Amino acid sequence: MEKRPLCQTDDYVAQIEQERKEKDLFFRDSKHSPLEEKAAFKGLDYFTPNANFKIVADFVAYDSTERQVNIAMTDGSTETYQKYGYAVFGFK
Repeated sequence: MEKRPLCQTDDYVAQIEQERKEKDLFFRDSKHSPLEEKAAFKGLDYFTPNANFKIVADFVAYDSTERQVNIAMTDGSTETYQKYGYAVFGFK
């Protein structure tokens, strides 16, 4: 597998912060938000981004024709999803 360069720490932190802003806006403003009292939502509490905990993974696509997986839901029902692949990564 080809090694990819890690992004710069500043880029990593900026990307994480932007994604968090977008998520908070979705929860507060979207008609698809799971929140009932959106007006009171002030944002989620997050840990400060730390590039030391960043995990870089490679995606490996499945080439199998058996690509469906049934997932049990908390209400006892089952939903079927498509499997596309898996991530390969390691820890220090």
